[in-house]
Amino acid sequence: MLLKLLMAFSPLLGTLSFAYPQEYSESQPSWHPAPPGSSRGPCPALNSLANHRFIPHDGFNIPTTKLVAEVEKAFNLNASFLVPDLTHFFGEKLSFSDLGKHNVFEHDGSLTRADFDVNNGDTITFKQDLYRQWLDVLNDHPETYGHKVTLKSAAAARWARIQQAKSTNPKFNLTAKGRVLSYFETATLLLVFGGLENGKAGLEIPINQLEMFIGKWLCLLSDKGMRK
Repeated sequence: MLLKLLMAFSPLLGTLSFAYPQEYSESQPSWHPAPPGSSRGPCPALNSLANHRFIPHDGFNIPTTKLVAEVEKAFNLNASFLVPDLTHFFGEKLSFSDLGKHNVFEHDGSLTRADFDVNNGDTITFKQDLYRQWLDVLNDHPETYGHKVTLKSAAAARWARIQQAKSTNPKFNLTAKGRVLSYFETATLLLVFGGLENGKAGLEIPINQLEMFIGKWLCLLSDKGMRK
């Protein structure tokens, strides 16, 4: 099964990438906490776009085409394939909490969110224990050894979370669409945070950078001040 995960990640890496990650610019919007009563969803990367004001800061009534355009601009990824599904399920506009609807874009086996049936339907709140479990698997993998996350160690961590979810959620149901989205999420991490190698997107992430960016910037700061 782990081999299948690796095979699934590979074509997604090509589909998502424009060319290479963007270099950080001081002119990019700074971080601001979510205002009281704002809407946030289960995806920390999208939450961070609102907290950096790439999109409406309160997270409400965001045009689907604008959301995808800002994802492409901020992360330098080709995300245009998301527009039809977003429009089909949410219409021309959505609020971030809409994305927490079970088995639409949200799915069982999230790396940082609890499954729908084990957390009273809350698929949005960041779960520190799941995040730490993910990091532990990455750190213990032979290809990482506390240094760099690779395609293989990322796939192993994803597979470990799926097995953990199956063992703790009697109603675990990772649909075919959910599986593709879970691969998409991990492939995106490798592309966005993998740096550059000979002018192309690298596929290795220093573990300390992943802890800083994913744990603090994406997961913790993106959710600060969150309201459903």
